[in-house]
Amino acid sequence: MELPSFFADENIPFELIQWVKQRGLSISSIVEEQLFGIDDIDIIHKAYGERKIILTQDSDFGQIIFTQKVPFFVIIYLRPGHFNGSFHTATFEAILKNLAEVHENMIIIGQRKDNKIKVRIRHL
Repeated sequence: MELPSFFADENIPFELIQWVKQRGLSISSIVEEQLFGIDDIDIIHKAYGERKIILTQDSDFGQIIFTQKVPFFVIIYLRPGHFNGSFHTATFEAILKNLAEVHENMIIIGQRKDNKIKVRIRHL
């Protein structure tokens, strides 16, 4: 399976972005593109237009797509939020292993509690 590029929200730690790059995956970020302060809805539009998977720790993206019916490509939401990058590497790896195909309008939630990882994939 060939994954599209990823776009990291500003809450994704640099070390996780580097980990993704070290696996040969394409990822850019708000920091790299100097888009500080960009609204979440603008991130959704940008990623949709570029066919990039949004990588975030922010639940607001789900709220926006459900309440405002905004077209989107794919969103990966890492829970719990606001942890360092190394905490999420195992979760992200589990997501990649469970992701057979990428389809437009997918929300993927990766949740880690202690050493247990749960991946949920929703097709909207």
